Amino acid sequence: MAHDNLVLRTFYVDDDLDEQIRHWTGCSAFSSLLFRHWLAAGMRAANGGAGSGSPRSGEGPPVLCTAWIDARVDSRLRIEAFHRGVAKNLVAMEYLRLGREVAPPLKRVPPPN
Repeated sequence: MAHDNLVLRTFYVDDDLDEQIRHWTGCSAFSSLLFRHWLAAGMRAANGGAGSGSPRSGEGPPVLCTAWIDARVDSRLRIEAFHRGVAKNLVAMEYLRLGREVAPPLKRVPPPN
């Protein structure tokens, strides 16, 4: 995926999801990759009729998570949020929850030296 097509976005995510991303990554570039992986998996699963993401899973308040996502995905989130009459962040959180349920984390790659 070319970096020209990525946009930097900040979302509120469940605290346990943020913790899991931090645990599996170790570097910010890989955290965006895992974020995109789960977001895409959730969108695919929802299109396949897998339902919506589980209810909020964290115990603490949501935390901010910044990630590079594909501009087309960002646009799709915006359009879906508009049609549903909800915030884009809510749509993204649903897809992230669903994606985390259906797709295992990516293999951990050591950060570059």
